[in-house]
Amino acid sequence: MLRGVRFLRSSEDRCYWIFFPRFWSFATLSPQKSASPDYSARHIPTNLEQHPRNFGIFQYKDKHQKEVFEFTSTYNVIATPKQVVNYISVATGGLKGAIGYYSYGINSKDNVICYDITLKGFKGEQVLAYEYRLAFPNPMDDGPVRNSVGCLKGPFKTGVLVVGVDTADGFHIKQIEENAEAFFTDMHSSLAVPGTVRGQLSR
Repeated sequence: MLRGVRFLRSSEDRCYWIFFPRFWSFATLSPQKSASPDYSARHIPTNLEQHPRNFGIFQYKDKHQKEVFEFTSTYNVIATPKQVVNYISVATGGLKGAIGYYSYGINSKDNVICYDITLKGFKGEQVLAYEYRLAFPNPMDDGPVRNSVGCLKGPFKTGVLVVGVDTADGFHIKQIEENAEAFFTDMHSSLAVPGTVRGQLSR
C-alpha cells in the first residue's frame, strides 16, 4: 500500500497486482518519525526465503535498528482463489492452488506506495483486466514462487485507458487511507482471467 521510486515502465513490463475501488470505509497507523526516507531500490531489503513465512518486509530495520521506510499506514493481505469475483461480483473460483501474500506500506504525505508481493502456484500468462488504480512491475522468476518488491511515487499511470484517460489519473495514495475497504488487490492469468487470487484491504 505505498509508492515512492518510479518503477512503472511500458504496459508489457507491468505486473497486474492492483487496487480497485469497491465500496467505501478505512483506518490508519501513526506515522513513523524519520528525516528524509529514501524509497530507492538500493534500500529495499529482499530475502525470498522469508517472504512466504515472515509477512511484512517493511518491518526490516537498518544496522542502527531504525525503520528503513517511513509509512503512514501498512497493510498485509492474503489473497486466495475463493475471494475472486468478476466485474459483476459473481464468484469465479480463481486459480486452484494459487495464493498471494501482499505487503503494502504507504506514505500519504509523499504519495508513495511500497510493495512486497509473493505469489505461489501461478500458472498461465499474465493478463490485464478491469480498470486498475495501480499496477506494479512483473514478479521475478517463472518458478512456483514469484516475487515483486519496490516502491512507486505519484502521479501514477497504469497504461490502461478509458475514453482516452489513464485509469490512474488523479489517484492519490491518501484515498486508500481514507477508505481502505473500498480497495482490493489481485492478479490475473490467461487461465483465470477474472482473477487468479484476490484479497480485500481492510482496517
